[in-house]
Amino acid sequence: MFSDSITEVIKILILLISNNKRSQFINVHGNEYLVLVRKYEEIKVTFTIRIYKKKGKLMKKKGFKILLGCVVAIYLMISLLGCPMQLEIYLVSFETNGGNSIEAESVLENEKAVKPISNPTKDGYEFDNWYTDNTFATEWEFTNPITKNTILYAKWTANNILSFNANDGSGTMESETRKTGEANNLPVNIFTRTGYSFAGWATSSDGSVIYADQASYTMKASNEILYAKWTADEHTLSFNANNGTGTIDSLTLVTDQNTTLSKNSFTREGYTFAGWATSNDGTIAYEDEENYKMGFTNTVLYAKWTADSHTLSFNANNGIGTIDS
Repeated sequence: MFSDSITEVIKILILLISNNKRSQFINVHGNEYLVLVRKYEEIKVTFTIRIYKKKGKLMKKKGFKILLGCVVAIYLMISLLGCPMQLEIYLVSFETNGGNSIEAESVLENEKAVKPISNPTKDGYEFDNWYTDNTFATEWEFTNPITKNTILYAKWTANNILSFNANDGSGTMESETRKTGEANNLPVNIFTRTGYSFAGWATSSDGSVIYADQASYTMKASNEILYAKWTADEHTLSFNANNGTGTIDSLTLVTDQNTTLSKNSFTREGYTFAGWATSNDGTIAYEDEENYKMGFTNTVLYAKWTADSHTLSFNANNGIGTIDS
């Protein structure tokens, strides 16, 4: 019976350590005991082994290595010394609020609960801390003694999505997952728009610039889209007489700006102004003083001319006869 009980204790201790468990109830000679094993990472692995009779404290030894002699000593203490002190054993439970489950702990009265090795996880959220109630008013300190059955509540912070919209520009920018209230710099803008320069970010497509490129941004409590804002580039609209004479002042316009073309003041002897073309030998694209929308680059408009009609007549000069003009 003695050897069978030792074997049982050895099996339980090995099971606890190999499975990284903290506690296990065992039965020796009809008495139920709670074995608590805590692992310490030092120069070499050692263990704290605590054995309690149910509602009772029997022994506490630090630094025991898991050796057969240690197990025999534990067994003898359980068998011969009995249980001189009665203490309560409480359950510490972990309410993860939608996260993965965390195993509850059995903790002796006035002892401390062991913080879970790994924090719980939850899709779309980041673990904050353990709290004493579901209103998350007070953080739990694992240095606190346990005096009753205790439930600890996991608090989560939503990971929200920050997206970027080119707003008539081109290119793509990856969305970012950010923690509510977290302040970080915005990424470098990589959107482009022909004829425009990036001015910053707005929170609506037609809103004003709120954030400069790479400015600090504090994540809101919900998903948000930032819209690229653009400033139209300046361009020069010039006028070419195209074999005519005279001058017309150039215009400074921004991309997509609408204007009325200047009244033509070029002249060309024997020709009448017909309109404007975008190349010297091109067809007429704009009439005089027509509405014009500025493009993406500097532009030259070329005067187009229509030759005037003239009459060539013939005089007999004292001769006779006629020749059609």
